[in-house]
Amino acid sequence: MRLEATELTLLLRDHVRRLERISGDTGATLAVLGVLLLKRLHDQPGDSAIFSPPPIWFARVPPEAGWNTLRLLPPPALADGLRHLGRRIEQNNPRFPPVFSRGALLSALGPAAVSETHELFQQLDRLSLRDEDMSDRRVLAVATRELLDQVRGTIARAFTPWPIANLAAALAQPGPLDRIYDPVCGSGELLLACAARSQREADYHGAESVGTYWAITELQCYFENVPANIENRNALNQEPTPQFDVVMANPPFGARVEAKDAPQASDIPPLSEYVFIDHVVRSLSPNGRALMLLPQGVLFRSAARDLRARLIDRDLIDAVIALPGNLFTGSSVKTCLLRFSRHKPPHRKGKIFFIDASRDRPDRSTENEISMVEALYFAETEVLGLCRSVSTEDIIRQRYDLTVSRYVAPGRTEPRYDLEIELGRLERALKQRDAIAADLLPELRNLIR
Repeated sequence: MRLEATELTLLLRDHVRRLERISGDTGATLAVLGVLLLKRLHDQPGDSAIFSPPPIWFARVPPEAGWNTLRLLPPPALADGLRHLGRRIEQNNPRFPPVFSRGALLSALGPAAVSETHELFQQLDRLSLRDEDMSDRRVLAVATRELLDQVRGTIARAFTPWPIANLAAALAQPGPLDRIYDPVCGSGELLLACAARSQREADYHGAESVGTYWAITELQCYFENVPANIENRNALNQEPTPQFDVVMANPPFGARVEAKDAPQASDIPPLSEYVFIDHVVRSLSPNGRALMLLPQGVLFRSAARDLRARLIDRDLIDAVIALPGNLFTGSSVKTCLLRFSRHKPPHRKGKIFFIDASRDRPDRSTENEISMVEALYFAETEVLGLCRSVSTEDIIRQRYDLTVSRYVAPGRTEPRYDLEIELGRLERALKQRDAIAADLLPELRNLIR
């Protein structure tokens, strides 16, 4: 019987719960995924007819340090044996991403987790993670995503909500020949959403400075079979080159950027969202387009007026989308999507398309609201209270303010009346009036006398 994604997910979740009592949820999740990766590399070390991972993941392991030798170790030595195996894989395969050493995948497996480590190893050892023994090629990818979804609150800075990632990818329209780049990958959702749209045939690049987040992106790309070149570095340290057809980014909000960390952005306000806007736009090819998830403050803050003016004067902003609230766990920051384009179609030149998906509509879920945004953007039709195309001249007259509600007025909705309810209210009000009059009448007569 072939392994199903649900079966594997339940097994892995159980081991995460056991480990998180010792090491916390993120450490436990990374440890379980690290052991899963080692078992997969043992069962399917290279290319296959069904699943062909990028060549950097072809891991050749010396037999004396492989998975089979771990079966001979006593439980107290197993955690060190797993870490040793991870190091040997990195040492013997120079192109292999160093996810074990830099990403701390197995650091939660310590002396306090001997029995948990042993049980996890034994259960995975009983499973076959070969292609022909799994129900489909996405079993490992689905299980990995399900595990990471449990720790999104802990890694909120790195996580882009999937509905937003999918919307951004739909608006970016990545193609199979495009060069796609995310300078601040986080846990990789934006690149993966683009890969799903472009049948994984594009050329994917990314950067992430935090080792743990970088390792998560690498793991997701591996299990999703996305051949991405993800570097563990700060993208702002290097001068951007205008070579990418699609750029996606969800930068940190409100983080101060020191001049030494972004020397090319000396004239930009030193906050991460502004510096990354500059970096993203400068990374676009002549036909490039970009999607950025940003706090709505970038649309109106006076500190960023010069930056907005530069972008608007050069006609680089294609659309501004105010998003629903509460997208991020533990944060109430209002967010927006900005779409940039270096090659607008003629009918969009000199204009910016505004969409307001931020208002509370009880009859619509967040997912429905986001699906509506995609339809509105491509329909390019003005809808009262939802979207409007505005000339850059009008925006300049508003001193480069891009606040969506300034250009998209709330639509008027007629109140709904239930006649029986309203008549009942009227009847009660009349009775109340008569009762008050009856009480006041004797007092008035006394005053006349």
